[in-house]
Amino acid sequence: DKLGTVPNLSAGQVSELAMRSKVAQQSWKTTTFAQRRRVLRTLQKYVVSHIDEICQLCAKDSGKTQVDALLGEILTTCEKIRTL
Repeated sequence: DKLGTVPNLSAGQVSELAMRSKVAQQSWKTTTFAQRRRVLRTLQKYVVSHIDEICQLCAKDSGKTQVDALLGEILTTCEKIRTL
């Protein structure tokens, strides 16, 4: 089973994406802790609302059971974000 697909990018396209990432990092580095925490908590809400899908992908990717994915990936990630 495939996990997904990615486009076959040219060297120029990869360079452009790297440049966009570098520009985004300049903005991100000026954010406050509170702003970053807000972003991470938004990510946490997404993770919690997509638990089944994420656990299925973790199981396919790593061979873990879905329970192991839930405990080892989801719970761990959410707990780390919760403590911010």
